[in-house]
Amino acid sequence: MLHGKVLSEGKAIENVDIVNMNSKKNSKTDGEGNFTILVKVGDELFIITKEHTDQKIILTLEHLNQNNLIIHLEKKPIELEDV
Repeated sequence: MLHGKVLSEGKAIENVDIVNMNSKKNSKTDGEGNFTILVKVGDELFIITKEHTDQKIILTLEHLNQNNLIIHLEKKPIELEDV
C-alpha cells in the first residue's frame, strides 16, 4: 500500500485522480492532498487533474520504501484567445 500527498506550489490539491495503469485501481486525493493506493514495484501511476499537467510515475522500490510519497504538479499554462 502506497501513501502519498499531491502538492502544487507548496499547497495540497484535492480531487486529484491517482490511477494505477497496471491494476486499473484508482484513488482520489482528500482535502489535504493525501491518497492511498495499492501498488507494487514497476507499476505505473498516472496523476490526472484538470488544472495541472498530468504526470506519470513508474514505481521503484525506493518509492515504496518512502513513508509518504510527495508528488509535485505544475499548473497548466492558461491559453489566451487570439484577438
